[in-house]
Formats: sequence, structure tokens, C-alpha cells
Amino acid sequence: MKNGAWVSWWVAISALLLPSVVQAAPVLQLRDAIAAVLANDPWLQGNMLREQALQQQAGAAATWTAPKVGLKMQNVPVDTFALDQDNMTQLQVSVSQLLPRGDTLQLAGDKLTLQAQLRPMQRKERRARLTRDTTLLWLDAYLASRSIALIEQNKALFIQLEEIVHSQYRSGQVSAGQQALIRADLELAQLEERLAQWHQQQEATLAQLQVWMTANSALSKSPVLQTGALPPSLPPRLQHSPAIAAIDIQQIITLLHEHPQLQTARHNTRIQSRDVALARQQFKPQWQLEASYGLRQDRAGEQSRADVMSVGVTVDVPWFTQQRLDSNVTAAIKHHQASKTDERLLLQQLLGEARQAMSQVQQFSQRLKRYQQRILPGVNAQADAALQAYTADNGEFAEVVRARIARLDARLQTEQIKVGLAKTLARLRYLLPALPQPRKTGIQHHEE
Repeated sequence: MKNGAWVSWWVAISALLLPSVVQAAPVLQLRDAIAAVLANDPWLQGNMLREQALQQQAGAAATWTAPKVGLKMQNVPVDTFALDQDNMTQLQVSVSQLLPRGDTLQLAGDKLTLQAQLRPMQRKERRARLTRDTTLLWLDAYLASRSIALIEQNKALFIQLEEIVHSQYRSGQVSAGQQALIRADLELAQLEERLAQWHQQQEATLAQLQVWMTANSALSKSPVLQTGALPPSLPPRLQHSPAIAAIDIQQIITLLHEHPQLQTARHNTRIQSRDVALARQQFKPQWQLEASYGLRQDRAGEQSRADVMSVGVTVDVPWFTQQRLDSNVTAAIKHHQASKTDERLLLQQLLGEARQAMSQVQQFSQRLKRYQQRILPGVNAQADAALQAYTADNGEFAEVVRARIARLDARLQTEQIKVGLAKTLARLRYLLPALPQPRKTGIQHHEE
């Protein structure tokens, strides 16, 4: 049998057998990984408890301070300690109430309420950030899984090719040659090394992902995490769509205003405005109401003595604290203005990241199109041509191997470009939460 007949038989059998291998193990879908990470994040639960605490504090802040009640014996003569000796001797009961300064209580309650309202925005940003980070980590594991699958497929082909070359060599076909044996063994060893590297990367990525997902001990025993199996294709939300490419700069700015970080920054500015109002309330007087009732003991054999009552009011006057109060108001205003500056700075930062991500999406899309339309067909044609030449005894075995390796490298590079595009889209969807979702088709739904 000629070289070409052996190789043609090998290619035909491989084409029939390799695609029939079905991945029966359960796979770790991206949506399941994100749901597990969000469900097991203790920060979200702690933030919710802080919101509840602030709501309780806001209700308590709007109440007056407790009144003060006093009881004392007043003006008792020290020579006899008789209660009926002196007209001024009395048992006095007093009560006083300190009134709030201006609208201090209402403003303090409003500030705490605003701080409580800030917590859901923080949780929204936390969920978006965890979704992004989990997606990036899952994509690293996905790339490793796809690379392992492609290398395993080519490894199986090279094992069969190596067996064929050994068989040819043992049968005395000089054309096979020792050089072909060495080349086949070398390529197989290099494939095994690349395979080991991708397995190492996959295990490290899944281990980190497992830390985020398995606060629940039952989940850590899930067969999905034990096998590390991932789906064969990317979910639709991580695939490029024309709607994303059509977004202009004004739409990006509009979408950025829905970002949780910007919403949080705007809300912090509102909280700072309450600090300004509270500082200005310190210029208003603070009143205190007082009332007392004195009981006097009657003297024996004399006319009864009337009890006495007193009412009064006190007020503090900021005569000597004017400079301190002015400084407090100025400081509060500066903090409020700085908060607005931080908001504008954050918008500029997010806008720069979004524009960079949009540019990278276009670049990855162009590269992917180039690989799918030109490079992959080219290396496939080259591999077929090398095989046909070898079949006709017009080519060398080394050229067949080089063509197969070039096709494998092109496929691996295509997967890396797809994952690079998916990572960029994940970052872009974090920056632009209201970014249009791609329309799901039946195939896309199956892939997800």
C-alpha cells in the first residue's frame, strides 16, 4: 500500500470516529457560575444588613432628645435643717426639654435615609462587577477547554499517523524513513506538552472560580466542578452583534449614566448636600424650655404657705463661635463641590474605558472575520494540498505534518480571538448595563 493510501485511510476513519465522541459529562454554564457566585457572596448580605441598620437609625434620628426631670430640696437651713423654718425652703420638681436646632433632626434623618438608599446601588454595582469578573474567569476556563479539545483531537490524529508511519517502516517501505518516525514522535511530544500547559491553566482557573462559587459546601461536591467540563460554544450575550457596532459616542454617554458607579456618585453628591444644610443649621439658635414646681411646708400655728412655680427658656447665642461655624460651612461646601468633581472624573474614566472597549470589539471582529474567511480556509486548503501531494508521492511527510500543525494553530488562534472578543464584550456590558442584548436564535439558545 502506498503512502497516500495509508494516509487517506487514516483521514477517512478519523473523520468518521472523532466527531462521534459526545461529551456526556455535565457542563458548567456561564449563567450557573454567575448565579452561584452571586448567591454565595457574603458582601451582598452584609450590605443589606447595613441598609436595614441605616433605616432604623433614620427613624431614630428624627426624634427629640428625652426630657430631663429633676427633684431636689432647696434652701434648707443648715443650723436646724428644719423644713418649715425658712420661707425659701422647698421640695422642687423640675422638667426641661431641649429643642432641636432649626431643621437639624429632619436633615439628619434625611441624610441617613439617603445613605440607606445608597446601599441598593452599591449592591447593583457589586453584582455587575462580580458578573464581569466571573465571566472573565469562566472565559479563561472556556478557552482552556476548547484548546484542550482541539489539541486532543489532533493528538488522536497524530497517534494514528505515528502508528501508520511505524507500520510502514516495519513493512520495509523506505519512503517512510526514520526521519518521518522522528518527526511524528516529536510532534506528538510537543502536542502533549501544549496539552499539559492548557490542563494546568484550566485547573488553576477552575480552582479560583470554585473559591467564589462554593461558600456552600454542597456545591463544592457538584460533578460539574469536579469534571471541569464546559460547553462547546459561547453564550449569545458574549457574541458580537450589529446593534453593538452601531452605537455612537452620544449613545455611549447616555448608557454610561445608567452605570451603578455613576448612580452611586450622584447619590453621594446628594448626601454631601445634606452635610452643607446641616452645617448651616448651626447658625440657628437652640432653645430649651424649663418648668419647676416647689412645695413649701406650712409652719405650725401659722397661715399656710403657697407653693411656688417657675417657668423659663434658655437659648444659646453663637457670639464667640462665628468663625468656627463659618469654617464648618465652607468645608461642607468644598466637600460637596469635590463630590461633583469626582462624579465628572468618574464619567470621563468610564467613557475612556467604554471607547477603548468599543475599539477593541471592532478590532477583534475584524480579526475574527479575517480568520474565518481567509486564514482558516487557507490552512485547510494547504493541509488538503499537502495530503494530496503526499498521496501522489509528490510530497514529503514533513510537509503534511507542518500543514496539520498550521491548521491546529489557526484554530487555536481563532478560539483565542473569540474569547478575546467575548472578554471585551463582558467588560463593555459592565460599563454599559443597558447595552442591547443580541437576539437569541434557536442555535444560540442551544449553545448557551
